[in-house]
Amino acid sequence: MTQKPGDPEGRTTDLFFQLASLDRKRILTELQKETLHLNEVAKRVDMTATEALRQLQRMTEACLLEKTGDGKYRLTPYAKLVLETSSPLGFISRFREYFLERDTSLLPCEYRGRLGELSGSKLIPTTMETLNMVTRMLKNARQKIDGTVEIGFELHQQIMCQRLAEGSKSGG
Repeated sequence: MTQKPGDPEGRTTDLFFQLASLDRKRILTELQKETLHLNEVAKRVDMTATEALRQLQRMTEACLLEKTGDGKYRLTPYAKLVLETSSPLGFISRFREYFLERDTSLLPCEYRGRLGELSGSKLIPTTMETLNMVTRMLKNARQKIDGTVEIGFELHQQIMCQRLAEGSKSGG
């Protein structure tokens, strides 16, 4: 897709198009690890060299990749930023059903922006289940645990007090 100068909507659409392909996403993941030649990329993502070249050229045109002097492909700083900031979208998408029923606007903006950091986590949907798991973790800890409780504690305390006053409707 060719971009017109000063066409930010077109750039955003093109970026989403580039990230929408599972093959391109797999290539980007491999190139996050290290720079690779065309044949190495093709082998790692299990595609023909012709198809890999087509995908690499497409992402190079979109400024996600650049070719080094020795013929390897690597992520651009722009691509690194895109991948880093799209991490929350992957987490949100993975737990779509959970987020359909919850208003995340109660969380401070800086917490919502960091949701991607939870991508390796297990979702535990009920309050009691979460508290029990944390209690077990603390009891089983063999080393010192330092915790910092900031603004989130007060928010959670207010929500829990409100839920207790209302009576738990979810049974959690």
